[in-house]
Amino acid sequence: MIQEKAEEISVVQARWKARLKRLEDCFAQCSFLLSLGLSNPGNRELRREDYRIPGCQTAIWQKVNWENGRISIRYDSDSVLVLGVLSIFQELYEEREIREIRENPPEFLEEISEEVIYREIRENGLRRYYENLFRAS
Repeated sequence: MIQEKAEEISVVQARWKARLKRLEDCFAQCSFLLSLGLSNPGNRELRREDYRIPGCQTAIWQKVNWENGRISIRYDSDSVLVLGVLSIFQELYEEREIREIRENPPEFLEEISEEVIYREIRENGLRRYYENLFRAS
């Protein structure tokens, strides 16, 4: 459902960046992202090759729909940590217009320790997840 006056993505993202930065170490970040992931059931029905993001050691599935110029995203992962990160993507981008999404790449990823989300997962999975948002537009 579209909110009347949704906060701008930049405001929501700044809040996430600050929250992740406040977590004192990689163990705190890991616990936090695990709790986000555990509270997010994902979408097991997406676990098909045609929805899978290729090239990442962690399986990430994504289905993007555009309706009336706004995005709807469904996703899943075989990693609870990655589900936690994907729930942040969801909060940032769900029901947004393509212009807003393009103007606000997922900078919050830089606040997550590479000991928690490895560079390979960040680049080959999560960055591709963001780039795929534009493919169905």
